[in-house]
Amino acid sequence: MKKVALLLFLASLVSQAAGCIFVSDDDDDSADVNNDVNDDITDDVTDDVTDDGVEAVIDVSWTWQEVAANGALSPTSCPPNADISLHTQEVDANNNPIGQEIIDIYDCDIGTAVTPPLPPGRVSTFLTGTSDVGTFTSFLQLTDLTTTNQVVDFELINNGGYIVFSWDLVGESGAALNCEDVAEIDGVGIISTSVTTSSIAFDDQYECTDYYGTTSPLPADNYTVAVDAFNAANESLVTDPVTRTLTVGALNDLNQELGTALIEIAGR
Repeated sequence: MKKVALLLFLASLVSQAAGCIFVSDDDDDSADVNNDVNDDITDDVTDDVTDDGVEAVIDVSWTWQEVAANGALSPTSCPPNADISLHTQEVDANNNPIGQEIIDIYDCDIGTAVTPPLPPGRVSTFLTGTSDVGTFTSFLQLTDLTTTNQVVDFELINNGGYIVFSWDLVGESGAALNCEDVAEIDGVGIISTSVTTSSIAFDDQYECTDYYGTTSPLPADNYTVAVDAFNAANESLVTDPVTRTLTVGALNDLNQELGTALIEIAGR
């Protein structure tokens, strides 16, 4: 899950720069009409997909969550006067954007939307938005519409966000290593510790061969983060973890400042 999240977010940055943009303003007074249209589209297209796969739609939903200091999530309402922009983009087999990007705008409080009918194939979707308290962006999700309609759900963190990063392994000489070169490695971990309250810390672990990941949802705060590699006994394999101090903001902040962490494996 974490592996997919960073890949999809990076893909979203490419997607936003590609193709023409079609915008329809469906917020405020048009909310009820938009829901009716969405229902009609879903009913009309389902038969086409079932019969011959001519076109399909994506049923999209979004929810907002509050993250507590212990990592627990609880539902909350949209930011004040928030609009949601639903971005839809066809992609090729390598997830590169093709064709035209479509953007539809909705009142955030609606919570659901249906894309326009789309040709069978792979499609990327992500959300952006504006509100009285700031702007926000979701992770991007890839969906396969080759044979049927799909459902995509987005979870947005109101009072926090994520640290998004990647990693490479090196030896003490600086020579590049692959995960397969380190037989004892069991995974890569990142510990995010609150600068203001040291008892608040989040420990996320990944398969080494993922080479990228995202943290658990983090409350908005300053964090000291430490990235290292560990063995099956959860013992560190590095002389010094990669450490940085990063700020995670509110409204689903996606902090990428850590970039690629170079993890130096001791004794290699």
